[in-house]
Amino acid sequence: MVYRVCPGSDILVLGSFEHGHGKSPNDTNVLRFCKTARDLLITRSERRFLPAFHIYNSTMEMWTFDRAGAVSSDSFNIEEEPDYFIAVITCYTRLDAADAGLNLMLKEDGQAMFIEQHDARKIYIDDDAFVKPDCLVGPGTTCFKARDVDVKVQRLVVKFAWSESDDGGGGERNLLAFANKQNVWGILKLEGHQALGDVAQLRQGLQFDTPYRFQLSRPENQGVDGVKTLVAPSPKSHHETLESSHAHKEVSKLDNLIFECIITSPLGRSIDTFSTISVLMTVFRDSVKALRSLYLDAKILHRDISRQNIIIVPKIPGDTDPDSPTEMLIDLDLALDLANPPSEEGLVGSEGFMAAGLLGGNDHTYRHDLESVFYVFLWIAICHDGTTSEHIPDSSRLHTWRGTDFLASFHSKRKDMQLTEFPKLLEEFTEPFRKYVPLATTLHRLLFPVRNGKIFIGTDFDGDSTERLYAGMMTAFQSHIS
Repeated sequence: MVYRVCPGSDILVLGSFEHGHGKSPNDTNVLRFCKTARDLLITRSERRFLPAFHIYNSTMEMWTFDRAGAVSSDSFNIEEEPDYFIAVITCYTRLDAADAGLNLMLKEDGQAMFIEQHDARKIYIDDDAFVKPDCLVGPGTTCFKARDVDVKVQRLVVKFAWSESDDGGGGERNLLAFANKQNVWGILKLEGHQALGDVAQLRQGLQFDTPYRFQLSRPENQGVDGVKTLVAPSPKSHHETLESSHAHKEVSKLDNLIFECIITSPLGRSIDTFSTISVLMTVFRDSVKALRSLYLDAKILHRDISRQNIIIVPKIPGDTDPDSPTEMLIDLDLALDLANPPSEEGLVGSEGFMAAGLLGGNDHTYRHDLESVFYVFLWIAICHDGTTSEHIPDSSRLHTWRGTDFLASFHSKRKDMQLTEFPKLLEEFTEPFRKYVPLATTLHRLLFPVRNGKIFIGTDFDGDSTERLYAGMMTAFQSHIS
């Protein structure tokens, strides 16, 4: 049988015991074991890794699960090698918290769980994370609401995540620090950070055989609320399939992932929790303003604008500045530093919100971030049921915007943005948003101007055109704020 993992249990090592008719476990046995490990790492998503072993009849394998994947040893027969079996189990029983992959930055003092930075700053965090991953491989983003020890109000977010980095610096942390230095308006403030190791360090000294070639049909990182953040090679041509190019990347090298703790402020809430539509319009106006500042002041493209990555922030007590932002852009994990571009730019973004041109194979530009803001507006206007925008109506065209068939999504979005088709999409607006159809039409005209009888989905890079688009969208949202 397989012993189930209880939520919240402090398990150091996962052990699985199964009986069957074969001499060695089949794919079903292994996948069931891996699912149990995945469930444990979802329950305790702040862990660095999970040591485990699987015994099928008398065959034993030792495993380690981390955010880069699963690694197993050669199998051996515990009946034929009893001394080795006893030695292995003895080693497992002697593992301390560090060797068992627990996050040693998390501590308790009798009052609450806390972390302590290098400068001795002590921060209390909630016992349970409000953002957790629901898959094994990926960034494993885990976020806790937090506060300083001398205040009662939670205003901080403590985020643990694994990110790809060639220099070990941590992409999001570096970009946030630089953007803060450039006084970028409307983004999170970096309060602190700490590097906690990497996958290369965890796997140091191991010798790897040929990796198992899994059939990758959905190369994606599952995000919160069912929205997927997609990371894939850019579709350079319609003849190169996503599956083949992504699979080649996976088996050609082992990507190193950097584990970091990032502390930011302020603590906000979902854009779906707007109190009035006028407040929502203010949030959208400020989102455009924040993207403008990020691009012009820091030369950074966000690249992952979605419902999840625009939050509403509370007014700071005593703040009388009318220019204070009502929103914050979060999650710069996939942001692009235009001053240090990668040698090859991949296709990144959140499912349903990526710009049409990106899906068609173009490189990311400032206009694509603005187009994503437009899609967030349309999404909420069509899907918001008074509480959330998570569920798409059964008959909505938005269903065709989702999925990892990027070419199909490209054709669907380009079709829906045509002058003859866009009014049909506006017919899906829920009753509270019907009076905002003129706003949607104005935004559509700004983003998709007609040139030579066709809508233009490209980008104008001259300074006047850039400023005209930012200013035009901010003015459009401003005109609908009561």
